[in-house]
Amino acid sequence: MPLTPVLITIDTELSNSLHKQGLTARANLDSSIHGRCRAGAFGIGWQMDQLDH
Repeated sequence: MPLTPVLITIDTELSNSLHKQGLTARANLDSSIHGRCRAGAFGIGWQMDQLDH
């Protein structure tokens, strides 16, 4: 049986609500795109690593 081609996309964007709360662009990027939290970083970099694995 032939394989079906698949395209996986990841939508990333800064958080409007964090911006309205006064977070800096850097803090918004770290939270919204890089997914940084106390437990680690689970954003775009982590997701790409998982897909590469």
